[in-house]
Amino acid sequence: GTVKIDLLMNTPQLETDTCLGKIGIIADVQYADIDDATDYQGARIRRYRNALIELQNAAKHWKNHQVDTVVQIGDFLDGKNRKQDQTLSSLNQLLQTVEDFQLYHVLVV
Repeated sequence: GTVKIDLLMNTPQLETDTCLGKIGIIADVQYADIDDATDYQGARIRRYRNALIELQNAAKHWKNHQVDTVVQIGDFLDGKNRKQDQTLSSLNQLLQTVEDFQLYHVLVV
C-alpha cells in the first residue's frame, strides 16, 4: 500500500490502503501558568500560558481530522511549575485538553 504523511499543523496523517490510524505529534509544550519570561539561559522569550492555547488548538485540529493517537515529545510541563507549586494543576489542565486521544509521551534524554 501507499503511505502519506502530512506534517501540516504538527499532525502526521497516516493513509494506507487499510488505514491503521492517524497520529498527531507535538513537541515541548512547556506549559506553566505563569507570565511570559525568558528561558533558563535568558536567550529566548517563553510564552508559558500560550502553550496551553496552542495545545488546545492542536487538539481541535486533531479532532477535526479524526486523529486517534497523540505523541508528545519532550517536556509537557515547564520546570517553573515546581517553583509555583502548580505541577499537578498544570498537568491536569494539559491532560484534560488531550483526554479524547490515546496519549504517549516520549522523553528525549
